Amino acid sequence: MKFKILLYIFCLLNATHCKESKNISIEESGSFNVDLEEGCKSVTNYYDKQNNSKCEMQKELLFCYNLFHKANSSLIDQIFYKTKWSDSEQESKRYFWDQRGKVTLLEGGPADMEKDYEIIGQGKIYKENTGWVYEQTCKPGKCEDLKFSIEYISCDASFHPSDRDYHLSVTIGNRHYDFLEPNNKEKHVSLEYDGIIKPQIRNGFELYLVPPPVK
Repeated sequence: MKFKILLYIFCLLNATHCKESKNISIEESGSFNVDLEEGCKSVTNYYDKQNNSKCEMQKELLFCYNLFHKANSSLIDQIFYKTKWSDSEQESKRYFWDQRGKVTLLEGGPADMEKDYEIIGQGKIYKENTGWVYEQTCKPGKCEDLKFSIEYISCDASFHPSDRDYHLSVTIGNRHYDFLEPNNKEKHVSLEYDGIIKPQIRNGFELYLVPPPVK
């Protein structure tokens, strides 16, 4: 997820489109962004044919806006509420979240039935003092044990021309996370939503809950 590069281009495009298309402009304080053109592409998948879905532009119904609101309301444990995701860097790794911020880590390829997935670990998001923590424990050799303060969150909902479909990507990490400049202090989990994404204008955010270190 080349989020920072995309986000920079995204913001430039957004500024241009807002000037040209005031009738559909969406404004949001902070780091939430929308692209008024990118993302409203025609899709030929089954869902759209059956539901005649249109490109969603209402701010409150955009996927990343919902997560942005939860992040700013300190509802971090509800970001993945009852959803299923795949690891962005290892697609065979699956994350199944419940309504309490707990996650079951599984392994299974695209050709496998869900019932055949192997459970390889457990994890959770929980409150510690005034902040939030993500922790996961794994079977030896199956995945990496992790524990870090959630100090960074990013989200990107956009259309991918490669498969003519919409995708939702979310990353949580500590304050040292930097996609463009990896370092040995950063810890993160990057996930891709396993489900149907309704067509919508491209939207996303990058939010540091705790300021990153000064470089």
